[in-house]
Amino acid sequence: MATIEDHGFRPLATGRVTGPHLHWVVRYGNTTVDPRSLLALVR
Repeated sequence: MATIEDHGFRPLATGRVTGPHLHWVVRYGNTTVDPRSLLALVR
């Protein structure tokens, strides 16, 4: 199974968070897509 680091991302804890997390955005053209809808496709 690939990890986040395998794809060149590093989870960081910045601002007012309690631990490392990853914020990700998916766009199709100029439209923002809810990433959770894509997760359903691979399950």
